[in-house]
Amino acid sequence: MRQRTLAILIIALLVIVGPLFVCMPLNSDTALFDVQADRVLQDGVLYRDIIEPNLPGVVWVHLAIRSVLGWSSEAMRFADLLIFGGVLLLAGKTLTLARPVRLSSADASLTNELNGGRATTTNEAIKGQRRITTFTAFALFFYLSCNEWCHAQRDTWMLLPAMAAVWLRLKRNHGSASFGVDTSLSLLEGVCWGAAFWIKPHVAIPALCVIAVDLFSRRRSGVFLETAMVIAGGMLVGLPGIAWMTYSGAWPHFWDMMLEWNPEYLKAGRERQSVERWVLMFRRFYPWWLVHLVALPVAIARLRNVLRRRLAAHEHAGGAVEGHLAGISAFYVGWLLQSLALQHAMDYIHVPAIVLGLLVIASHEWNLAISIRKPVIAAFLLLAMLASPILRPERLSKWTACVKEGSSPALKAKLAHGTFPNWNELHDVAEFLRDQNVNDYELTCLNVHSVHLFRELDVQPATRYWCVKILQELFPSRSSQIEGAVKSSDGRFIVTESMETGLTGATALPTSYPWNLPVVFESGTYRVHAVTRPADAQAAAMGDSIRSF
Repeated sequence: MRQRTLAILIIALLVIVGPLFVCMPLNSDTALFDVQADRVLQDGVLYRDIIEPNLPGVVWVHLAIRSVLGWSSEAMRFADLLIFGGVLLLAGKTLTLARPVRLSSADASLTNELNGGRATTTNEAIKGQRRITTFTAFALFFYLSCNEWCHAQRDTWMLLPAMAAVWLRLKRNHGSASFGVDTSLSLLEGVCWGAAFWIKPHVAIPALCVIAVDLFSRRRSGVFLETAMVIAGGMLVGLPGIAWMTYSGAWPHFWDMMLEWNPEYLKAGRERQSVERWVLMFRRFYPWWLVHLVALPVAIARLRNVLRRRLAAHEHAGGAVEGHLAGISAFYVGWLLQSLALQHAMDYIHVPAIVLGLLVIASHEWNLAISIRKPVIAAFLLLAMLASPILRPERLSKWTACVKEGSSPALKAKLAHGTFPNWNELHDVAEFLRDQNVNDYELTCLNVHSVHLFRELDVQPATRYWCVKILQELFPSRSSQIEGAVKSSDGRFIVTESMETGLTGATALPTSYPWNLPVVFESGTYRVHAVTRPADAQAAAMGDSIRSF
């Protein structure tokens, strides 16, 4: 496929699908991080005033995005698309450094290039640009086709600085730069790894894989100094984060969360794993998970070949190229390893590994006849298009509304991929609560997908426990503590949702707290309960008549 044709397809994809992507709803994780960022902006203390079991990096990213682009869902999704575009740009630069060679005949490939002269060099440059454009088209189509739970998430966001770190390492290995430049690039690489670590520490696994393979396979001088500078860069980027937590007052509460709360959080996460979750995730990712069946053997073969030969740049004319390809492969294998072994069967976790798998495939020189290669690519692309939710007519028909009106509850309901929340019913709940003049610290949500109400109403939760039920499940030993905090708060309303709670059909509603509180509003499966207190005459009066939509 010609490069110009691919470029036109990328532009067409952005024009057709871009507005739909931007108008899709935010997922509940992103809404939660918004609530946490808003609490920080209101002089709240992260970890103390609002629960967060992870490192604060993603909250910092939300603070930056919201400070620049505002608080709309479209702004966040546009920022997410820009971040993913940055990932693709860096991946393309990495492909440029790692010019593909045949894995089994590097010497022959290099000889052919030298004999071909300038014409061969030009052809190789054209082929390289075509590979970059093809990778970009496939990776972009994959990301745009994913459900909203895959977007604006930590795993994809940490891929941006991590990819920058890999590119800097390959760039440093690519040429004969001065000592000062090499040292600066090593320091900057460490800064990028450190920035990714603040977003999610799981990036340490692919980072160690990339560094270890590079050190083992290339016997150049100064490797110990370079490694020391990478470590120094990582420590350097850690200092501002520690200073921020110390200055804001979050430092002791961060350690309380990590040491006292998180062991139970990690245990609960492992217990929530199931074969059914993995099967459902593979179904949602079809046919994109097939990428691993191609990329993983290629990556393992590269690593085995390079590590076996322990290439050095002066030993082998193609050694630098094979070293670069090994670096890309180590990055992919390390990322895939941590996502499968250390994390859960949640869609967003496994998006970056598929993108990196596409990168491995794009960097490989496929010794296949065009008569075979083109039908295979066409068949895969056809499967991907048929499986892509974003290309279904009922969603494409909303393009004009997206461009003219922007996102709305009704539009989010049409563009959403998941069951929760019901955007129309949740909007009814928000309108009712807005009529009640709900303010900060007066609203509690029982279910996690109701967390969108806080940003919709621009209010803060009644307690540090942003959604009660999920936190009671993740921290079961603190269930009574969480319920006690909700009961003793100044909250006026508690929102419950029966389907997410598992109450379907003729199942009777629980008689326990908070279900036993008066219901003052209903919309579908959502209920707004008024918090009754002995002196709260207003809440009692409201309980006499239930409004519903």
